[in-house]
Amino acid sequence: MIGGFGRVSGRIDSPFGLLKSGWQLQEEKVIYTCTIPANASATLVLDGDNHELGSGSYEFVVDAGKQNKLD
Repeated sequence: MIGGFGRVSGRIDSPFGLLKSGWQLQEEKVIYTCTIPANASATLVLDGDNHELGSGSYEFVVDAGKQNKLD
């Protein structure tokens, strides 16, 4: 568990459409998912690296031991 949670997700209805983001702990991995609506972009900061994302759905997998580096 991270901060007492095994899974967290959220969504917001933006002017471009539905934006979704979340993570779940699965064995020794943290799986991050996000969906960016059409005609929108986002920056995901994960493990100290910036990921520029366009419209679509994404999944990133990180070692759970590195989660303490996430801001």
